[in-house]
Amino acid sequence: MTQTPNPAPKPAVLVVEDDPAFSTTLLTLLEMEGYPVEAVRSSGEALERLAHRTYPVVVSDIYLDERTGLDILRRALALEPRAAVILITGKGSLDTVLEATRAGAFDYLAKPFALDRLAKAVAHAASAWRESVAPLTEPGGAPSSALVGISEAMVEVYKFISRVADADSTVLLQGETGTGKERVARMIHDSGARRGGRFVVVDCGAMPASLLEAELFGSLRGAYTGADRDRTGLLESADGGTVFFDEIGEM
Repeated sequence: MTQTPNPAPKPAVLVVEDDPAFSTTLLTLLEMEGYPVEAVRSSGEALERLAHRTYPVVVSDIYLDERTGLDILRRALALEPRAAVILITGKGSLDTVLEATRAGAFDYLAKPFALDRLAKAVAHAASAWRESVAPLTEPGGAPSSALVGISEAMVEVYKFISRVADADSTVLLQGETGTGKERVARMIHDSGARRGGRFVVVDCGAMPASLLEAELFGSLRGAYTGADRDRTGLLESADGGTVFFDEIGEM
């Protein structure tokens, strides 16, 4: 008798919603759909949760407090580039849709929406997450290649990756925009001793100079306007993993 394999466990979801009633509604809906869910009601709580664990799917209101869902989006993707972030708002505009799309939002829902619409969006996000992580390992346990090519030049790239993968050192990747520097950085991370840690992307070209220090090193409560709690920096959150400074020449 053939046994049906157990379905893969559903990924964890973080809900960021400052309206208590709507937060409870979303929490109940997603729990009924079988997702492990955590709900927070402020941007500070959300950033703290994201700094200490990975959430494959994040559902966040845009207008929260001194920070917005766009800040949550950017931090979630910096800590886990494969995460799927769904933004929701009752005050949608062309500007916020464009900004959310450019920042990498998986979906954008305008309130009011039917709850099954959100359930479908989360299901699609969960599916995208599973597809993004599945190719990282093959049956034999070795990392699969995220690069394609057998030319002499590509073989030299593979040799370079193998030499530096286990090195506890800074690595400089040079190349024109679109040549795959982030993909090579990801392969170095996945092939080395740090693959169990986080791979954090810092977009130096998009990060304002005034925020760079706080983003990288964290900040203490009261250090600046709106700093209502201690905040973990990207470097500390990636301890044991890899930080990729994209477009570092723009810093």
